[in-house]
Order: sequence, then C-alpha cells, then structure tokens
Amino acid sequence: MKKVLSFVLFLVISLSSVFMLACAKESDKVKVMVPNGITLIAWGGLYDNRDVEIDNVNGPDLLSTAFASSSHDIIVAPLNLGAKLYNNSNTKYKLDSMITFGNLFIVSKDKVSLDDKLQDLKGKKLIAFGRNATPDIILQAALNSKDITDCEIEYQSGVSEVVALFKGEDSEYDYALVAEPVLSQLKNMGLDLNIVDLQEVLQYDSDMESIPQAGVFINPESKRIDKINEALQELKNNIEYLKANPQDYAQDIIKHHEYFKNITSEVIASAIQSGDIIDYKKAKDNKPVLEAYFQLLIDQNKNLLGAQPSDDFYYY
Repeated sequence: MKKVLSFVLFLVISLSSVFMLACAKESDKVKVMVPNGITLIAWGGLYDNRDVEIDNVNGPDLLSTAFASSSHDIIVAPLNLGAKLYNNSNTKYKLDSMITFGNLFIVSKDKVSLDDKLQDLKGKKLIAFGRNATPDIILQAALNSKDITDCEIEYQSGVSEVVALFKGEDSEYDYALVAEPVLSQLKNMGLDLNIVDLQEVLQYDSDMESIPQAGVFINPESKRIDKINEALQELKNNIEYLKANPQDYAQDIIKHHEYFKNITSEVIASAIQSGDIIDYKKAKDNKPVLEAYFQLLIDQNKNLLGAQPSDDFYYY
C-alpha cells in the first residue's frame, strides 16, 4: 500500500512539474496582437518563431481593450489610435516603429472614369470604410485638397463589406475606397480597375513624404523587453525578406494560418508588390514623417488626436 501511495505521489509531483514548466515556457513568449490585413501579412513569417505568440483580430475594439489592459507585449495598431490613447493617458504603450504606409486607394470599374485629380468624384457616390478612423481621415484630406465637397460617401463597417457591395456588375456604386490585400483580391477576380493612390494625391498637394498608417507599440513595463527587442529585429528581417521574395514568402505563410490560406498566395504576393506599402521604419528616426501625419489628423479634426504626442511617446 505504501509503495502504491509513494508511486501516486511521485506521479502527481512529476505531472505538476511538467505542467509548471510548460506554463513557464508559455509565459516567456512575446505576446503580439495584430489586425488582419496587410499588417498580419507583414508579421506572417513570425508564426514560425517559437518565442512569439500572435493573436490576430478584426476591428479596433479589441485593440483598444488590449491597450487599456496591457494584455500584450506588442500591439500593432493604427497610429492615430495608439497616439490618442497615449495622449489621453489611457495606455502606457509607446511607439517603436511604422510598418505600413499609403495603403488606401480609390477605385472604379474600367467603364467608369476616374482621373488622378479625383474630379470625377464630384457629385458622385463613393462607398467607403473606417469612418472617423485613418481611412476616412485620409479620404477626406484628399478630397479637401482637390476642393471636392459634393461627393456622397456611404460608409460600411469594413473593407470586406465595401468589396461585397462594389464588385457586382449591377452594383449601384461606381467608386470605392479600398486597401491591400483587398485591392489585389479585386484584381484577382478579373475586374479591370481604374486606381488612384491617395498617398500620391496628398504628396502632390502637400509636403508629406509618406502616409504612415500602422505602428508597432511596445509595453514598456513588460518583463520580456529583451525578447521584445529580438522579436522586433526578427520583424525587420522578415519584412526585408518578404519585399525581396514576395512569391516565396506568400507560399510559405499560407501554411501557417487559415487567414493567409483563404486570401491565397497570389493575392498576398500581389499585395506585397503594390508599392512600398510594407516597410519597417523606426519611429524615433522618422519623427518628421510622423509629426506631419499627426498634424494632418489635427487639421482634419482636433478631436481625433488633440495634440502632437510628447517625446516620451516614442520607444527608445
């Protein structure tokens, strides 16, 4: 009987040790929250990294919750969201880098004219997404720069809903606001499109070098700062690789997540090659670009940001 009890006790202790070790290893992982879309494509190669755990999400609500709760070591989010929460003292996360740029396009089907000065939008209906968020801000700034005040904009909850309403031959919408990888999905459907890059519109009418959109925000109180820095270096390397090898990268990441598989390697490779949408630039080394973008937000609507973030907003 004593031998049986001793064996049972040994077994319980052994299993407890294994469980505790597994939990310790799990807690050592760098937790990252990334929105679906072009930002997740930029992070796709890190699904292979055993020290990184990626949670992909749809929409801004979960991002805001993560900023407030400090649930993740790294949060990838629209720059305006992270900056506004920081300005309002609703988060401690600091901006490390920018990874997506100029990912907004107005499109029309080939039979409908669309000039690069957007004059064809006067008096027309445009279907869009991201009301009061980055897509809407950039769209409104571009329209204002061309003195277009009579374009009727109808907003949908997301870019997928825009595509669903725009793509049909009998669609009531001649013009749509889209972003990659959705733009490449439309092309992959065989649609002939007229395309205007809104970053180019704003570059022409202002001194803006580029339109940064998504940033990588760091929890400065994380206990895994060394591993966070390693993950950031891995992200930088990953982005350099995907830009140099878009087809190979696309074929590789569809094996790692159902999201990539569903949008297909062809669409992913096309989205990567759509200009310099994906890049890795340190925030502290590119403050003029960020300050120009934040000023654009303030000029469009002071409630969107309030003021330029202070120097301590930037992660060093």
